Amino acid sequence: MSNSLVTRTRRLAAQPGRHLGRTGPVRRDQRPLIRLDATTDEIEALRKVWSECVAREGGPGYPDGRSVIRRESQHDPKAKLVRAACRAQEPEFFEERQRRTDNAAFRDNQRQWYECAKKAGYRLTTPDEDGEFGITEVGPNGDFQSPKMTACRREAFSR
Repeated sequence: MSNSLVTRTRRLAAQPGRHLGRTGPVRRDQRPLIRLDATTDEIEALRKVWSECVAREGGPGYPDGRSVIRRESQHDPKAKLVRAACRAQEPEFFEERQRRTDNAAFRDNQRQWYECAKKAGYRLTTPDEDGEFGITEVGPNGDFQSPKMTACRREAFSR
């Protein structure tokens, strides 16, 4: 991952919404967006900025973003405070933002993703009420990170 990518990401994280092409007022709850077509390096650059915040706010025992999530799941009261302090830098995937801001569209897109994956030959669980599903068997197509599944996800959520 290049240092220039991390530097550019830090600058954008300090100006929430700017990297989204927004020209109007920025919502205070807007977190850095992991685009549908984001590269691994871009995702890691966004996570690095968040992890640095977690390490700074949490101190020893909080080396990165995963640590605060793990400690929060263990009901560590400090973890909730650290996560709240760094919420503005915590990146979210497009689907997470859509679920948070437009649940009806999220459900429609989940249904479209499920239908595409089913047609592509994946063995899937029955979707729950929000349309979320899992893979029952990793076969020749691969898992959720496989190219066909990724293509279905992008197709469904980019409509």
